[in-house]
Amino acid sequence: MKPQAHVPEEGHAKGSDRTSTGPLSLAELSAILTGLHAQEPGCILAAFGDLKARLVLRAEPAGVWPQEALDELCGQACEAFDLAWIASDTPVVAPIIALAPGQTRLFLKIGASPVGDHPAGDSDDALLIVCDSLPTARRVEGLLAEKLRGVGASVNQNQGDPCAR
Repeated sequence: MKPQAHVPEEGHAKGSDRTSTGPLSLAELSAILTGLHAQEPGCILAAFGDLKARLVLRAEPAGVWPQEALDELCGQACEAFDLAWIASDTPVVAPIIALAPGQTRLFLKIGASPVGDHPAGDSDDALLIVCDSLPTARRVEGLLAEKLRGVGASVNQNQGDPCAR
């Protein structure tokens, strides 16, 4: 099955790096992951995962982390979104930043769009980013906001977050 993220029918927003509308292809996801890792030296890992399956489908750099560690990272993202949902009583699609010893992890749902009983999003697809520090994670969050504009990604830049810039 080919990983894809939902794109709103009206197309992509002005300023997006995307040249077409429709779901993100695996090639586009791979390019985003490779680009993040190459563009930001403090980006230790950039991965795409299925939160429902708790499975990482693509990671950059490839082959550096064992699949079990990648899948555990995906599970941590799933739990973080679940805990945020419990705390706020509504599904959370805003980026989540988790601090770990020597690392900052950024979890971002992609393809999230308001639907039915889940007004804050319906996607189980996420980008899982591991950075060397909180400032790096914030820079990566900004880069992702540009790269994913118009792709239905939730890049709300953590408004109201006490750790925000």
